[in-house]
Amino acid sequence: MTINKRAGRSIKKNIAFYIISIILTMLTSMVIVAAVSTGYTLTKVVDDFVKDYKAENAEFVTYQPLSDADMEKLEQEYDVILEHSRYKDVNVESGDLKGATIRVFPMPEKLNLCEVRDGHEPGDGEALLTQDFADMHDIRVGDTISLGAYAYKVSAYTTKADYIYMLEKLSGYIDSEKFALVVVDRKEYDKIDADETSYYSIKYNKDNSMEVREKLNEGYVIASYMAATTNTRISMPVNEGDAVTNMATMYAPVMFIIIITLVVMVLGRNIRQEQYLLGTFTWAIYKEYLKGQPSKRPISTVVPVNLRPYFNSNTTKNFFAVVSAYFKPEKDTYTFEDVLHIIADSLKEQINKENLEKLLSYNVSNEVNFIIRAVPRVFKSIAMRRIYKASLKANTSTITNLGVVSVDDIYKEYIDRFHVVLSMSKGQFIKGSVISYKDTLVFTFSSAIRETFIQKEFFRQMVRDGIHVSIESNGVYYE
Repeated sequence: MTINKRAGRSIKKNIAFYIISIILTMLTSMVIVAAVSTGYTLTKVVDDFVKDYKAENAEFVTYQPLSDADMEKLEQEYDVILEHSRYKDVNVESGDLKGATIRVFPMPEKLNLCEVRDGHEPGDGEALLTQDFADMHDIRVGDTISLGAYAYKVSAYTTKADYIYMLEKLSGYIDSEKFALVVVDRKEYDKIDADETSYYSIKYNKDNSMEVREKLNEGYVIASYMAATTNTRISMPVNEGDAVTNMATMYAPVMFIIIITLVVMVLGRNIRQEQYLLGTFTWAIYKEYLKGQPSKRPISTVVPVNLRPYFNSNTTKNFFAVVSAYFKPEKDTYTFEDVLHIIADSLKEQINKENLEKLLSYNVSNEVNFIIRAVPRVFKSIAMRRIYKASLKANTSTITNLGVVSVDDIYKEYIDRFHVVLSMSKGQFIKGSVISYKDTLVFTFSSAIRETFIQKEFFRQMVRDGIHVSIESNGVYYE
């Protein structure tokens, strides 16, 4: 579907403006936006994980062991949660995992719970395994791992709440190739013939840690006590987010004024150039799909914005920010002009400090920030799954504009135009893509809907506006 119009020439004329805005925005925004986003995302994900899986507030060892009755009495008297924790280290001396240290835990019941991903809790002859180690050794759920005299079928991947950072010792570095956690049920755990490390985990429901410690010292004598704040397996991911956020907020006020001003200029200009196409697309959906009737849900069209030039990147991975055009039909009659104005107003409402902060921090930092690359993959996966599922429900369609394409003079006589096809995604059954070459702008629909009413109304409206339109089809829905 080809549209011959002045849009291509209009885009070309603004190249200098875009280049200058991109350079200035990159210099002022990269560090602050990336840091704020990283800090917020990391803090939220880790805090939720610590809360949901009941990470301990401290762990301790006593000279006099606590009985089950002792722990129950302390729980009732001081409003705490206590659990006897233990593990056995198995040093693998043969097989594919030779040289690895596998720390085996029984399935926890009250504290330091295990996330179970891509499978189920372990039964007889089964075990949970930390995913980074599994990936390093190409171990999948359902595979059997051999730990010398012991073998288990991997029932799921896991992350344990007191081992967010997979450190064998409290100091040192993460070695995903040589150290892993395995979690089995209590019957399987008791079969393992290896030295056992035993301690107690505690979680306070109120601010009475000193009182509890005094009580423990009276009857049992504390040999060692380590708060979660000094346990690097927990404290490092918890504190990293706050540290990054605090650093960013120290410099944010002045620099964000500069960032917002420049980004508003750039994004605002892009919006004005694409407003007609977005409005026409929205009008076609409203006119043909909704039949001009009111709807409780808005028509929401996502518009990706390429950020590679902003940050001097040549990455082939997805690197973009998005804005959305919203139109919610609340009455029976809207004209085409009404829809255009509503789309324009919707975009203007989004271009403010709050929304742009979210836009930049979410889209930019998650792609380019070096700190995120150091975050354990499990947390990045959790966050992105949540974001992806939410975005599917929030938007009707996507329109992407690849801008103006240029080629060397030697090839120009052989090329008439370029086409771009945007692939389908769950929840979005029709999409549009735009690309310009010379004086020709090509708008391509990709659709999983058999009927072509929306496409036809889109081009009919352009014809009504005096635009010369040529239409092509791949023949799938040809009439």
